[in-house]
Amino acid sequence: MVAQVDTTFNYFNEDAGYDLILGTVQPFRRKVDSQNATAHDIRGHESEFKLDTHGFELCHHPSKHMDLVNEPDKDIVKKHIYPEIEEVLKKCTGANNALVFSHVTRNGSPEKIQAQADASTSDEERTTTATPARVVHIDQSAIGANALLEDNLPADLVTKVKSGRWALINVWRPLKKIPRDPLAMCDARSVAETDKVELTARLPTWSGAKYGASRPSLSALHVRYNEAHRWYFADEMTEDEVWVFKIWESLDDGSVAGGVAHSSFVDPRTRDVRELRESMEIRSLVWWD
Repeated sequence: MVAQVDTTFNYFNEDAGYDLILGTVQPFRRKVDSQNATAHDIRGHESEFKLDTHGFELCHHPSKHMDLVNEPDKDIVKKHIYPEIEEVLKKCTGANNALVFSHVTRNGSPEKIQAQADASTSDEERTTTATPARVVHIDQSAIGANALLEDNLPADLVTKVKSGRWALINVWRPLKKIPRDPLAMCDARSVAETDKVELTARLPTWSGAKYGASRPSLSALHVRYNEAHRWYFADEMTEDEVWVFKIWESLDDGSVAGGVAHSSFVDPRTRDVRELRESMEIRSLVWWD
């Protein structure tokens, strides 16, 4: 176990603009504000971090269906993996209802995609694989969260859900022990609303369904640097562990944590490791009756 790692996180750069073109090299061509920071290892203190307090928690959850993760037939993944994640979410949140609406598997090389982006002459050149996301972000703003709710539930249920408490929550699982590029969480209490920057995220026309949206764009959040930010990770995560973390929360009276800024980072101890990280990111809606 390592107590902490000194690293860098890539924050929003005011010169980068306010548009993302997902599924292309454009996000990799954007200017960033790289800042030195410390990522604290939660090993030995896992139980101290709670979803409603910090916005995230680490859960032990061996999957019965790891052999299906890379199944090309996405309907098989939905049939077997989605239900077990929905049960994890209900247990973790106390919510009565959970609906997984999309997932993405990340197994690409950040260095190769960055090289492609640097050599490209067009922002809209497609990328071929999903890589660890090395920019501080929250997947959806309030606008984006409401759009996903509306795109994934029937209209009458949308009205009912919006009248109560609901949230967008991600579940992130390594597909094997992490060799590099760990995922870090920023304590939601350390991020001010003024740190958050709303961006328009244009969805790729050829694979928009993997984002769970039936519209051409969503609204995401990037984050400005603030020295108050507190970063945490779990060293050497395995496939039997999952991060459960909030993207958006309707209860905004300060009694519970809201969306969590997160990012992968380069751990200096594994900077020269060539084996790639493989992970599955599962996106869901939860709501309380």
